[in-house]
Amino acid sequence: MKNVETKVMQVRNSTEVINQCNNDQSCFGWEVMNVQITHSQNTKTYSSAWDILGGNETATVETTTINYATITYKRDSNMPHYEEIVSLERKYDSIIQAMADCGEPPIGNFWIEVILFLLNIIPCFIYKRYINKKRDEYDRRMNELNAQRREILVQAANVMRS
Repeated sequence: MKNVETKVMQVRNSTEVINQCNNDQSCFGWEVMNVQITHSQNTKTYSSAWDILGGNETATVETTTINYATITYKRDSNMPHYEEIVSLERKYDSIIQAMADCGEPPIGNFWIEVILFLLNIIPCFIYKRYINKKRDEYDRRMNELNAQRREILVQAANVMRS
């Protein structure tokens, strides 16, 4: 009897991101069942009390855009080496979560650098060194996690081939 399991993921709506996600998931035996693109905009217009009383007719417009892809996958839980694949997939998922936990790379603030430069050139270099050190730490951690991610993908692909 064939046991089919499903998995749903939401990712940024980008061909590159969707293809990368599909390639990674295929290493763990997942096949794409459906891809649904969601794109919506919600626009709100606000007027001030002065506008309502007949003053200037100005409005504030706020637009919220939602744009993502929902991918549905399936796989047979009776496939060969299923337990080993699931174990590798769990490791992979924990690495992806660790990468997400790293957040965005730190960047310097141009105006802070200008002010520090004008006040005293030494603090500017200290601040720049601090930001560069943090950026190097971030890059090193992301490189380690990416290397681990690639290693698990290779292991999973090898297991799937055997």
